[in-house]
Amino acid sequence: MYQLDSSHIWHVAKSGNNSNSGHAGQYPVNLANDAKLTIGAAVTAAANGDTIIIWPGVYVETVNLDAADKGLSLIGTHRDLCKIAPAADDAIIIEDNTQLHNLSFITEVANKRGIEGISKNNIIINNCYAYGPYDGIYLVTCSNIRLTNSYFKGTYDGANIGNKGLFIDGCIFETDGAFTSVPVTALLLGECAEDDFGVLVRNTIARAVRVVTSTRPCYAIKRNKGKVLIDNCDLIAVNKTDATGDAYALLGGFTTIKSIEGVINNTRFFSASNGGTALDIGLLKDSKVALSNCLYDRSKVSLGGTSSIIDLSDANGRVDVAKIEGTDATNAINATKAAKVLLNKAVQNKLTGTIDYYDDDGETVILTHTPAEGESAIERNPS
Repeated sequence: MYQLDSSHIWHVAKSGNNSNSGHAGQYPVNLANDAKLTIGAAVTAAANGDTIIIWPGVYVETVNLDAADKGLSLIGTHRDLCKIAPAADDAIIIEDNTQLHNLSFITEVANKRGIEGISKNNIIINNCYAYGPYDGIYLVTCSNIRLTNSYFKGTYDGANIGNKGLFIDGCIFETDGAFTSVPVTALLLGECAEDDFGVLVRNTIARAVRVVTSTRPCYAIKRNKGKVLIDNCDLIAVNKTDATGDAYALLGGFTTIKSIEGVINNTRFFSASNGGTALDIGLLKDSKVALSNCLYDRSKVSLGGTSSIIDLSDANGRVDVAKIEGTDATNAINATKAAKVLLNKAVQNKLTGTIDYYDDDGETVILTHTPAEGESAIERNPS
């Protein structure tokens, strides 16, 4: 929805001209008379904090907000129609306070990335697509990042993102592993100190499926150090046919010096390898992960050092109350019974007032209770 532009809103269109003002005098916009022809021209003209509306077309240029030292909002009309596809570099290099919406960032240049940013803060990317022969998106040592409803793909890493204050929702991260000489990761998360903001990933697919010849490992998600919360996700790591390296759906920690702490809910882990080791979960050094309602192969778990997994669910997906913090061996039975009393059916005898509480099978009585009537007698007259 548009209204009359202020001087802080700019337009770019394939029918435009860089000699145009870049501002729309009225709506509908007369793109030929108003819009700039290149995004770079609009970036040069814009002030820090301005918005650039990018109309459909393929823009063969690198957008370098870092060099311009400007945090701008770039908004396309549709990510499949509005594409930034340079011939010789990364598609976009961002600055602090950048927002990207409804755009595709595609480069076919070797060792380049769709989106790049180093040591930047306050980044919002929504409904975008990014692809690079190196990484789809590369935001190292960056913080306060929000990625939503977007798709990131690379032949090395789908995404290399760090390191704190990261929120991911509704995204797809993918690597095909065509960068054969190194380990590849769908979603590589950097490291942060224990007291820093962690990482939240939800409603997301991370897929690392190497389909070319390689002896190197692949990872769906790798978190080097710090906190991570994963909810309602699908983590897939596969080394196919001629790829004989190891495959990890989740790798936490790095070598012997770094560890993670994580909580993972409602998530599927899947790993497979042709000749290498397939692990659904691998934790290094002193990592700690709590799982609930997750689907994984318990034989495909590797724990290094003093690493541990607390699985709050049994093989049927039920939460074991005895494993919840604060319930030790002496009260675990009562805690489990209390949970069942609250959860399952209860039947009261209308004649006696006695209440029977049932187990999960609906037949076994685990508790019988007769409520006290108090001082006054109560007469029951059943019909």
